Amino acid sequence: MSIATTTDLHIRIDSDLKSEAEAVFEDLGVSPANAVSIFYKQVVMQGGIPFQVVKHYRNAPDLNMMTETELQNELKKGVDDYKAGCVHTVEETFSKMNGTQHAKL
Repeated sequence: MSIATTTDLHIRIDSDLKSEAEAVFEDLGVSPANAVSIFYKQVVMQGGIPFQVVKHYRNAPDLNMMTETELQNELKKGVDDYKAGCVHTVEETFSKMNGTQHAKL
């Protein structure tokens, strides 16, 4: 059985994010060093980042779950965007959603 060696890891991170994450670690009973070690082990085991890294877009409203007032408000937002010139082609929309560029049709 070999003895594991350790090394230092120095990173810069937003102080608010650090505080929030460390509060979660404390609730879980895990030190920040152990949390980073867990993350690294998962990267090695899974051969990549152990979660999907995506830009989240607002989900489309579920029309079946909306009240009449909520539906009217969503429709008004769309009309207001159109009047303000905030419009996009289908290609631009899919490009933004997928994070890729599509050829013009």
